[in-house]
Amino acid sequence: MSDPLFVLHAEDSESDGALVQRELRKAGRPVEYRRVETEDGMRAALEEREWDVIIADYRLPQFSAPSALALLQGMGRDTPFIVVSGFIGEEIAVQMMRAGARDYLMKDTLARLAPTVEREIREAAARRERRGAEEALRESEARYRLLAENSGDVIWTIDMVSQRFTYVSPSVRRLLGVSPAELSSRTLLDIVRPEDKERVMSLLHERMDALQAHEEPTRVRIDAVELTRADGTLVATEMVVTLRNEISGRGRELIGVSRDITDRMLLEGQLVHAQKMEAVGQLAGGVAHDFNNLLQAILGFAQLASDELPEGSTVRQYLAEVLRASDRARALIGKLLTFSRRETSRRSVIDLDDLVAGMSDMLRKLIGETCRLSTSSDGPGKLVTADPGQIEQVLVNLCVNAKDAMASGGTVQISTSLARFDTESCRRNPWARPGEFAVLSVTDTGIGMSADVVRHIFEPFFTTKPRGRGTGLGMAIVYGIVTQHDGLIDVQSLPGQGTSISIHLPLARVDAAPQKAVQPVTAARGGNEIVLLAEDDDSVRTFASQVLKQSGYTVLTAADGAQALELFQSRGESVSLVVLDVIMPRMTGPAVADRIRSLRPRLPILFCTGHDFRLLEAGFAPSPDMDVLPKPFTTADLLRKVRGLIDIGRAAPDS
Repeated sequence: MSDPLFVLHAEDSESDGALVQRELRKAGRPVEYRRVETEDGMRAALEEREWDVIIADYRLPQFSAPSALALLQGMGRDTPFIVVSGFIGEEIAVQMMRAGARDYLMKDTLARLAPTVEREIREAAARRERRGAEEALRESEARYRLLAENSGDVIWTIDMVSQRFTYVSPSVRRLLGVSPAELSSRTLLDIVRPEDKERVMSLLHERMDALQAHEEPTRVRIDAVELTRADGTLVATEMVVTLRNEISGRGRELIGVSRDITDRMLLEGQLVHAQKMEAVGQLAGGVAHDFNNLLQAILGFAQLASDELPEGSTVRQYLAEVLRASDRARALIGKLLTFSRRETSRRSVIDLDDLVAGMSDMLRKLIGETCRLSTSSDGPGKLVTADPGQIEQVLVNLCVNAKDAMASGGTVQISTSLARFDTESCRRNPWARPGEFAVLSVTDTGIGMSADVVRHIFEPFFTTKPRGRGTGLGMAIVYGIVTQHDGLIDVQSLPGQGTSISIHLPLARVDAAPQKAVQPVTAARGGNEIVLLAEDDDSVRTFASQVLKQSGYTVLTAADGAQALELFQSRGESVSLVVLDVIMPRMTGPAVADRIRSLRPRLPILFCTGHDFRLLEAGFAPSPDMDVLPKPFTTADLLRKVRGLIDIGRAAPDS
């Protein structure tokens, strides 16, 4: 069954109303009909519901078709309005049509009424659909304009014939420092860096050829395109460009989005640098481990040989030089381990202001009389949890570099401050991260550095100093220490304008525990107890065994962890101390210690290692009867540790 036709009829004649209803029903649709004779009656009907069509006699006793049409339009309705009158002149009919009536009929031609109404209803539906589409288009354009004008990316369109910009979003001011109007007379290639033009055009032409064979839009992504800013500098961007065929008579066009990727490229560079530093750190740590064993043998046997020679012996003097060189080598190994973050930090809560004040006199002597040292602080509260020796090393390295940058003299400024980074400040400083930091800055008035040098200063063995001056490890050590302390580094330098390097360390918790008092050092002496010594390096094992035997101890030696455990299982009850290397074949030192402690819980154990971080990874916790002796060690170091642990073991026998 067809939908009913809702008809509102402005007519004072009841019989004429009946005729209209009869003609409309001939079309086969049910008719819902209402007749009104006054303006108030029509207004009430219009407010009550929507009508499919309004039919009006031209003149009623209290009303008229022009008034009815005006009322309809005043209420914002687009309902088809048809004038049906007994007499209406052509001039009046034209006026009504111009005013908004859709058609007019004479009452003696009512046979045309039903087709006219159906036609007008269809046209009204088409008008509503068209208005809906137009409104949707306006909303879409408004939404697009809102997105384009508020997006951080730059959105643009280019006419493919003239190659000129036809639209550029306002965000181009932030990207290039120009207004959209200033780009209206330019082409894309006008702002692309010359070295990138050929690549950009090649990619676009490739997609244009594809567009010839397909009607669908074709898209291309162009990475790392540098655009020229208004001041002549370059900004790195990525582009996504869509090529479209002719649409609505506009012709072929490019629709593009350009995004600033400067910060992202900086972060990617930092990531690559960090990965490279980590790889070099692992290499340095491995070299340091092997070199520690070699150095232990050199240092140990040189000391044993020296002890056998009389005072004043020329050979003993030569060996003294070997021992001094070994000490320097030991310090260098310490630097490598610090850089590789494989040296355990001994941290406590320290005040950066106190640290700077305590080092000022020494630093003044270090930088010499030609350079002036000044210090400043923005106030108290710069407490950090750090290894004081390592932070002192950072400060010394920075001051030495500052002095070397001022061959003719100048000023080294050491300052401390507090800094807080939020999301916005991290956006401006990609090297930063959110948090509160104590800042230690060293600024010089020296020759400064180029951007290329700044990019490399933290790389191991990179140096700008003449051959023979410096190892190239100073700034690498600074980098290793700061990153080990979960800190940040900011470098500001320009050629001829000096350098400022700022170290940011996380603020300490106010309830951090205080440092423990340092235990007094006992004298080195021997004994007659039995010591089990496990060391996989032949030279180190021979040296340590010889030192212990010469001091009266009986030594059981093992070349690996499994052999050490076998020896203990056969003679464990007579052993007073176990000396273990940490990294050994078949069984590690900590694994051997766990097995031995399961049999004799209170037996003293001494770990000898160049990597005490390995013990921390194994869950090692220092205790009175379990200690660590770092390699390389002297004979006195070894004897002091051995005697001390054996004495502790005697005072607390196994239960």
